[in-house]
Amino acid sequence: MSPRRHSKASHPWAPCLRIASVARAYRLIRIILVTCSTLLALSSTALAEESKPSAHRLVWKYPRFRLWEFIAAGAVSAGNIGFEIAYSNEPADRWKGPILLDRPARNFFRGGTVDSRLLADDISDHIWNYSTYYVLLDGLVTPLVSDRFNYDVAFQLTLLNWQAVGATGLLTRLAHITVGRTRPSLQGCSNEEGAENKCEFRGASFIAGHAAMTSANAGLACANHQNLKLYGGGIPDAAVCPIMVTAAASVGVLRIIADKHWLSDTIVGWVLGGSIGYGMPYFLHYRYVQKVVSPLPNTALLPYGDSTGAGIQFAGLF
Repeated sequence: MSPRRHSKASHPWAPCLRIASVARAYRLIRIILVTCSTLLALSSTALAEESKPSAHRLVWKYPRFRLWEFIAAGAVSAGNIGFEIAYSNEPADRWKGPILLDRPARNFFRGGTVDSRLLADDISDHIWNYSTYYVLLDGLVTPLVSDRFNYDVAFQLTLLNWQAVGATGLLTRLAHITVGRTRPSLQGCSNEEGAENKCEFRGASFIAGHAAMTSANAGLACANHQNLKLYGGGIPDAAVCPIMVTAAASVGVLRIIADKHWLSDTIVGWVLGGSIGYGMPYFLHYRYVQKVVSPLPNTALLPYGDSTGAGIQFAGLF
């Protein structure tokens, strides 16, 4: 049984015309999901402005998505489509060998049989796909279902997710095209007639796309649940981050077992995806907590004095 070959590496914005396998069908689903969730959130802005903050347990107290962020995120989405088309032409192989601990890590982790490598490949695909669906649906559906159709928070979370996932995908595909590192499974390949391991394009190795995208999902989930108690706080919210980080770590290891990536590809993917997934929402939004309007607007601190003394009193209309 010869190893399964993927002509293209997975990416969240693959063009619809290239759907020829289950993996490509997954990409189409992600395109539809991201697009529909973003459009639904955008169409809900008017309702969000009309809703009363006091009617919801989740209150967005951070800077809202700015105009320049809309423009930048739109440009990133367009860039993703352009890079996907460029990648479909199979970039040249510019880097073929291992570095540092790549070879010993491959010898240790690589699956010993074709079946074991295929199984690791399939499992990593599913974890990546489901982690993406979880983050997108969590940001859109949870505020709507669990918080009286909180369109405001659903809108902001959907935009943050779109922004970070798009940026990670763009940089990942850019590295695939410009670096052009071959997968480790091509080590020892041959173009001789009858050779089992043919030297043919199997997708770019640097950086590890599955590891990067799953790490971005983990970073988003951690940032969102740390700053917005989407599940009401406590164990449910606290458990999300370690579960998602474990999923991202598992995907990276599984890709090495499947002989899809070197260790160096995977480490860079983990760092890049996690940094963007957590860093973008934090540094652009969550680090700036805005003042929340007091729930008791008709109150004040007033000075008072009488024959026994003086001080400050809290007064208001209740």
